[in-house]
Amino acid sequence: MDTWWKKILYSNITKCILALGLCVASFFCLLSFAGLQVSPSEKSYYESYWKMYEPLVKKAGFVRDWIVRYVDKEIFTVESISEEQIDEYLKNERFSSSEQVVEQILNDRRGYFRDIQQELVEQNMNIEFLAINTETQQYITNIKGYNDNNREAVIKELTQRPGYIVGDGHYILKDSIGLNYNRISNLYDDAVNEAEKYTMFSYYSGDDFIGQDNYRVYVALKEVLVPGDIFYTNYNQFIQLQGVREAAYKYGISSIIVGGMILALWMVVAGKGKNGEVIERKIIDRVPFELQMIVCAVGGLWLISFLLYGGIDSLYSRGWLPYITRGYEAEEMLLLLGVSIGVIIGLIILSSCIRNVRNQSMDKYIFCIKFMKWLYKVMMTGKMMPFVVLGIMIINGGMHILFVAFTRRPVVYIVMVIIFNLLIGAVLLKVALDYRTLLRGAESIQDGDLISKVELPIHALPQMRSMANTLNDIGQGLDKAVQDSVKNERLKTELITNVSHDLKTPLTSIISYIDLLKAEEIENLAAKEYIGVLEERSNRLKQLVEDLVEASKAVTGNLQTQVEPLQLDQLVIQAIGEYSDRLEVSGIEIIAHKIYPTKVLADGRHMWRILENLLSNISKYAMPNTRAYVEVREEEHYGALIIKNISREHLDIDPDELTERFVRGDEARSTEGSGLGLAIAKSLVTLQGGTFNLSIDGDLFKVQIQLPKV
Repeated sequence: MDTWWKKILYSNITKCILALGLCVASFFCLLSFAGLQVSPSEKSYYESYWKMYEPLVKKAGFVRDWIVRYVDKEIFTVESISEEQIDEYLKNERFSSSEQVVEQILNDRRGYFRDIQQELVEQNMNIEFLAINTETQQYITNIKGYNDNNREAVIKELTQRPGYIVGDGHYILKDSIGLNYNRISNLYDDAVNEAEKYTMFSYYSGDDFIGQDNYRVYVALKEVLVPGDIFYTNYNQFIQLQGVREAAYKYGISSIIVGGMILALWMVVAGKGKNGEVIERKIIDRVPFELQMIVCAVGGLWLISFLLYGGIDSLYSRGWLPYITRGYEAEEMLLLLGVSIGVIIGLIILSSCIRNVRNQSMDKYIFCIKFMKWLYKVMMTGKMMPFVVLGIMIINGGMHILFVAFTRRPVVYIVMVIIFNLLIGAVLLKVALDYRTLLRGAESIQDGDLISKVELPIHALPQMRSMANTLNDIGQGLDKAVQDSVKNERLKTELITNVSHDLKTPLTSIISYIDLLKAEEIENLAAKEYIGVLEERSNRLKQLVEDLVEASKAVTGNLQTQVEPLQLDQLVIQAIGEYSDRLEVSGIEIIAHKIYPTKVLADGRHMWRILENLLSNISKYAMPNTRAYVEVREEEHYGALIIKNISREHLDIDPDELTERFVRGDEARSTEGSGLGLAIAKSLVTLQGGTFNLSIDGDLFKVQIQLPKV
């Protein structure tokens, strides 16, 4: 947008014009609303209850009283007055004698009959009526030319008019136009609506009496109304108000469209400066949104009360609906001023809201949001959680206590319980979803995925978010520890490999020179003994170096493995035969009667080395003069080799530690072992796709090897 357009659009003059236009549109919209309130909703005058039907029922009530009570002139005689009526009047202290009561009753009857004559004769211009006592054939009517011969024709003509009433001696019958309900037996029954009560009261409010069904009352409006009574006045007023309704719709819709366009444009320019830049928050913008809404609510209630309690009728009586037809008067100007003030206040509050939206400060503007954030932060801490749970329990108990108070209003109680349980259910669902996310993160860490992070939604509970951060920290710590361990293990393996190679070359030279010394003619017996010790120690050191190299290769996976079908039982029997002499020297008896034919996938060379290490381990560390048990059998998917023996030394060590390098069951290290045999065996089994399990039960030492079955 060009700069000059910005200056025009965002200028203060444009904003003042928009505010003035919105005031005028709101004023006309208000007048149109008032016009709709006073204008009839019925399409025809004959459908109007208050302007046509209500006065028609009143006229029918006078006709009913005339035919039922006053058609017989004896009602004006003393003999028609009963003792009960006299006694009832005497209860009033202003009467001192029966003669006064009789005179008063007769005067009341004459006065009411004059009212009947005035309503039905003197001031009746547009009502025609016919009332008949079907038992005595007495009738009253103001229809010219009526007689017993044309009764049916007259009744038919009356009941075909757009507005008529049909009644008996007590009730208005359902045959009346606009009345689709049956005769009402109890005037004050709760099932009777207000309109039906009023209709009955206007027609007749007394008790049932004998012979009330013998009467028929027909009252109808003339087809062409003439001036002189309320029906003509109401008819003209109805037509006038229909015009008001049409104008109210026209002006109301126009003012709503124009006001909506002005309001939309105001929302564009509000909160921006002369050049379209966002205006910073002002003092009014720091007033809480709720307080501003209270001001609007007070003003709105005042306006509604003005319209509902006299304001609309006052405007209508002054001819102000829906448009001005008279001069400006004080009350109209006051209304215009009030509407303008209300619109300006509303625009100020709307602009404040828009500025907060543009400055992204709604959380500071709406106090409830600020308070709920603070409360949420406080209540969701670890120390406050027990109180939160206690509060939920108290609220839940209070809901059931309220059930007693709302027993007669179960709907209120049910709605309260549903809302409360929906809130609790939403919180529990949120907790369950967050817990599932945490559980998946923990399972990932358990499965070895230490890099993945546990990501929770923004609105997760603080405890869940703290747990997620803890799991992430644990994963990072474990990942770092694993990397350090792998690095250390690699360095240790490289060190062992390098040192082994460095030791192997001079050791080979030492062994060669020992062999040369043995070939010499040495007569000194002590020297020969020393040479023998050197040979023994150098060979042992050579074996240790070879074991180190092999262990290093096995751990790092540098050994070549050729897996092929192998008869495990035969290989085990052969190995036992090879080691039987050494085992007999140690006093160890091999029990091998549970060796069954078993074919596995394995490398024969590696398996032979594994058996050598295990049998050598027995000869070195088993209790002398005991038995060692060897089993070979088939399982579901594996071939199993199980070796058990009794240890010479007390094994106060974790079984997993025995498979580590340089760890020996002989803590004094007085035997010739290097502590690498079990570590090499475990590594070789793992290379072949098998499992190596070691267990200790007291002094019982047990090794179980599982290899894939063919």
